[in-house]
Amino acid sequence: MSLLHRLTLLTALTGTTLAVGGMGAASAQAACGAANPNAKIQLWVDHKCGGKSVIVGYDGSEGDRPDFGQFRDSLTGQNVNMDKKVSSLVLGPNRCVRLFNAVNYGGASSTIYCTPPNSPTWELDNFDERVTSMRLCPSDNQANCNGQLPPPPPPTTTPTTPTTPTTPTTPTTPTTPTTPTTPTAPPPFAPPDEDDPEIPVDAPARLSTCTGVSEVTVAGLKAVGGCFAKDGNAFVATGTVRVGGLDVTASEVRLDPVALTLSTKGTVLVKAGRFTLLKREFTWKLDNTFTFGVEPGTKLRGLPLTGLASFTIDRPGKAVTVGLTVQLPETLGGVTGETKFVASENGVKVNNVKVAVGSAKIGRLEIKDLTLAYNRVDGAKHFDGSGTLVLPSPTAPTFSAFLGFGIGDSYFKAGGEVSNINKHLGYGIFLQKIRFSIQASPFSLGGGMTLTAGPTILKKAAVSLDGDFKYENTTPDAYTVTGASKVVDIPMSSAKARFQTDGRFDYSAKMDQVRFGVGYEGSVAGWIDGQKAFNFAGEGAVKLGPLNYGGEAVVSSKGVSVCRRGTLLPDVGFGYGWNGKYKIFGSSCDMGDWTVARNSRSARQAGGPTFQSVGVGRGQSAAVFSVVSNEAPPKVVLTDPSGKDIAVTPDEPEGAVDDGRVLLFQNAADKTTYIAVSKPAAGVYRLALKPGSSPATAFRSAKPLLAPRVRATITGRGYRRAFKYTYQAVKGRSVVFYEQGRDTRRRLATKTSPRGIVKFAVPDGRPGRRDIVAVVQQDGVARSAVVIASYTAPAPRRPVKPRGARVLVRGKSFVVAWGPALRASSYEVRIALSDGRKLLYLPGKSKRSLIIPGARSGVRAVATIRGVSATGRRGTGATAGARVKPAVTKKVVAKKKAATKKPS
Repeated sequence: MSLLHRLTLLTALTGTTLAVGGMGAASAQAACGAANPNAKIQLWVDHKCGGKSVIVGYDGSEGDRPDFGQFRDSLTGQNVNMDKKVSSLVLGPNRCVRLFNAVNYGGASSTIYCTPPNSPTWELDNFDERVTSMRLCPSDNQANCNGQLPPPPPPTTTPTTPTTPTTPTTPTTPTTPTTPTTPTAPPPFAPPDEDDPEIPVDAPARLSTCTGVSEVTVAGLKAVGGCFAKDGNAFVATGTVRVGGLDVTASEVRLDPVALTLSTKGTVLVKAGRFTLLKREFTWKLDNTFTFGVEPGTKLRGLPLTGLASFTIDRPGKAVTVGLTVQLPETLGGVTGETKFVASENGVKVNNVKVAVGSAKIGRLEIKDLTLAYNRVDGAKHFDGSGTLVLPSPTAPTFSAFLGFGIGDSYFKAGGEVSNINKHLGYGIFLQKIRFSIQASPFSLGGGMTLTAGPTILKKAAVSLDGDFKYENTTPDAYTVTGASKVVDIPMSSAKARFQTDGRFDYSAKMDQVRFGVGYEGSVAGWIDGQKAFNFAGEGAVKLGPLNYGGEAVVSSKGVSVCRRGTLLPDVGFGYGWNGKYKIFGSSCDMGDWTVARNSRSARQAGGPTFQSVGVGRGQSAAVFSVVSNEAPPKVVLTDPSGKDIAVTPDEPEGAVDDGRVLLFQNAADKTTYIAVSKPAAGVYRLALKPGSSPATAFRSAKPLLAPRVRATITGRGYRRAFKYTYQAVKGRSVVFYEQGRDTRRRLATKTSPRGIVKFAVPDGRPGRRDIVAVVQQDGVARSAVVIASYTAPAPRRPVKPRGARVLVRGKSFVVAWGPALRASSYEVRIALSDGRKLLYLPGKSKRSLIIPGARSGVRAVATIRGVSATGRRGTGATAGARVKPAVTKKVVAKKKAATKKPS
């Protein structure tokens, strides 16, 4: 016979059976790794050992169940509702189970499954139909599985008796399974990964031959054993003694109510419920906390124990508090947590166990003051809790966060949400709202974010952005936000911002704005320099009344400038400061200010000027004119020096002219007609009103400015550099110099002098090319940006090793201290203690000492301190340690005296 026996189907005398799917030999798929080897039978709701399950017979019961809605899992002691359904099962050796299609072992159908005698294997089969009750019996006494037997009471509730129970008949003889041609052994079943301390364990019973006592009270705890013999003030027992909620098994267990001690000799085993804690001789002074090394491989709710454990008597509760150190998953930075549970004569309770963690780390994220609580979900071990998230940034803002993880499954969640916070996130960046979630493997942080950045303009932050964000675990740390935005009072769409913790802030968006008859539709991209300035530039459509042209736009902390760019028509446009008026053609796009012609006295007396002559110099690239009215854009004729009319305003209110050389449009928004001429001939031009035109209040003209050419030469080496610059001096012109690289950007200086020198230190960032960029401003509005020089930056420098690292013992605590580390903006401190604790602290730049509680006798603490730069680069670590001297007991003193005593 093969080791893979077939489950045998026995039919009740009614001649009907429950339909069975996949009858025949239980092949290799019958082996179910989820099965508990100590169960007489284990049943699952879903096929192939899937879904929730119940274990029957773990506590010795045969496991009759009159109703599948009233199961009591004998492993956990919890009630489980199987929803009247079982789809797969595993039977232990020498077991039979009869399944009925009605409650209380009734119904028209029943099916019995058996494993052959002495079978070492587990068997699995799947069902197609529902079953609602079952009986379990030994395979050599199958009559006990019959339905006509009086139903025993369920473990927790009393089932209702059906109105007309069906009496099944005696089953037929089980069939003999066939032997397959090539027998193979099934894979072994996984044992339970840990003992469950909450499973009840019977207290030691008094021995029938005992002539002493079986119960002693010491230090407020009741000690129960088979038999205690009096030995002076002490009571001595052999075997197992339950002290409070601890079961102490030893060759000798000695309790002294006078000296308040508990000691053992010989082979020792200390358990709390079914939870193994200690396996060696010990002496416990009961009025003190007893500390010991935990047994290797022991777990609490799936978390491995490490280092030292402790027993402390809770006299009011007549119980023992068990203190433990648990190793948290590597996902949380390899740190440990502290927990405890209570063991009393009423049993052990760990379902509400809580774990306290100083700080944990997920990727680059720190979670401080983390507390976790055990939570069992569908049989899986979960820990859920909360803490304080420290967001990676120079200001290290904190937020309340939730966190949870599973043991043995993929469950992990972490996140939070907070609004109306206005927290300083970085250089000129303020966080207003955040909704975040964290993924551990692979690590990611994302969610929603509302932030403001840039200088204050019109009494508010210049740039606001609301959208989705994603954290980038780079050096330096970076965040990307995409969504809706506003730059001062201009709505932006498809906005994207990427800012780094070293201060670099890149921004891009789409802009579509028409004001005062002119506008721009296109993209802009650029930078924000903290709360000092910002500058965005892009290309798109320039709108001048009804005319559209390709051109460029600059949106900066000074205002907006939009200029047409082309080969024929002049490069004209418009601009305005945030607190000023729109400037169309004049005072924009490298054109000078408007010059208003002085009219003759006779013209003014006649009701306003009707014409004006304007001189144009030789070699001008363009000439621009405008005629202003209080009623409507005037109808104007422009005549060149040869007497030719080169521009005539159309009669239509929105009529325009574009002949490739002359551009004219009427702007109803400011009641002005604008004219631009490309490469005008030198001489006198005449502007005259057409008959029937609205009256003019002013005739204006403007000349182009000198081109903003900026030159520079870089000097210096290493981390100290300088550059000399020159540019053409023009009234109202200034230049802002910036340095930028792949991951760096910062403002160096603003200069109004046409020549000079700028010195600077190379900032931390990737090695390689860095550019010096000149942003030319005219009357405070940015005109253009151009790269004027470049240099090769050296590799970034990391923080130096902290000096003066030390660990001191002060009372019951360790004090860790260190000196400043050059180039460190924060510190990373990892502390390993010989009691098994592994702690992590991430203090800021100004805090250079920590207090670590728990400096117990003989415990050693080793601290490693590293500086961390503003961009997240970690420096060389400094290590220091200290050890608490072991307590000197009377026994140790006597031993030392005996060793030093001279022989007579």
